[in-house]
Amino acid sequence: LEPVVKIAKQRVLMASIWQSASLVFQNADRDADFRVSRMEYEVQATVMVELSKMNAVFLWTSFTGLGQETIHRSHYLLLMGQATVPTLRTLVRDRFDLVDATFNASDANRDGSITKAEFFKWLLVDYGIDDEISELLWISIDNEEMGFVKVDRYITLGFGRAAGGDVLVLLRGQLVLTLRPGPPRVCPRGDQGRHVPGDAGGASCTAR
Repeated sequence: LEPVVKIAKQRVLMASIWQSASLVFQNADRDADFRVSRMEYEVQATVMVELSKMNAVFLWTSFTGLGQETIHRSHYLLLMGQATVPTLRTLVRDRFDLVDATFNASDANRDGSITKAEFFKWLLVDYGIDDEISELLWISIDNEEMGFVKVDRYITLGFGRAAGGDVLVLLRGQLVLTLRPGPPRVCPRGDQGRHVPGDAGGASCTAR
């Protein structure tokens, strides 16, 4: 093997042994905790595909830009070729609670839009995910081919919980945002039961 094998080449080597990213993960996760530790990764990389110890350390460092001691199952699946939005969703929701936090982490220049370049850089720097996988993800994320996405797209994809108690629900295979109804509106005297225009859920007002 060449002195430094990058993640794309390691992915090819792994695919020559296992038929899916899930099987690659299953082999690495020796203690069955749904995470891969540095030791577990180094054993798999050096024993199963014969990378050098130095190469394994180099790759692990590139995966753990946030300084973590272990990486989540979804993170490893992405690295090993399972380039799907649900896999990325699981990864980001393991790290972030609110969708705004996910969006801000990937919006490098804070202009309210995520460009393809920003998205690629975020995945590379924070997770060591290479351009081949990022490209496949971006095709699904930027489904309108605008070259950028706004926070509403992250909300639709379920990349975190929406602020303010809004609820994400699954409708025909798509995650969509629904507004949680607010408290009953108080009407002027004599207007009980009248519809209040613009109220969430078409609520009627109630007596004082």
